[in-house]
Amino acid sequence: MDSLIWDPYAGPHSVLEDTWECYLSYSLLSLLIASVCLLLVGFIHGDFSDVNIIVDFQEERNECHFSGFIDFDNAMHTCTVYDIGIALMYLLQSKATSSNSSNSAAKHFLQGYSKYRKMAKLEKDCLIYCIAGRFFQSLLGGLFHYSIYKDEYCLLTQQRGWDALKEMWTREKKASFQNWNFS
Repeated sequence: MDSLIWDPYAGPHSVLEDTWECYLSYSLLSLLIASVCLLLVGFIHGDFSDVNIIVDFQEERNECHFSGFIDFDNAMHTCTVYDIGIALMYLLQSKATSSNSSNSAAKHFLQGYSKYRKMAKLEKDCLIYCIAGRFFQSLLGGLFHYSIYKDEYCLLTQQRGWDALKEMWTREKKASFQNWNFS
């Protein structure tokens, strides 16, 4: 059952009580499924977040440099744009940041990514759905695991997740892309 929580096409929707979240969850799932056969596929990390990145801090220069990744439990062969959506979701929902700094972090992430790989138009068109889909995976997965194990860690995404998702979703893709300086 745990593997289904992170599968982009599955999820424990039964833990939702709010009609808006349930409706949006199933709508996003339909949009992702409709687009997936046309997207570039490859090996992805599957849980690309700040807690899975290793950095080397060089104290004498006060600089951090990327060193590697950890936690490949969710790695899979699927659409590569999912990893971008996953990373952006974690940036946007971070409880340590405000909405403005989350959008700034998303902007810098996309600028850095675009230096090494240009996204195809269809990937860009699907990106908002991938971000929203990962929000649901994380939000629903947290609720589902909490309902079984009563582990407070499972609720971390709930602290800002629903608000960040609603904020992104209600301002529409064009406005989000403008906030992120991404076109």
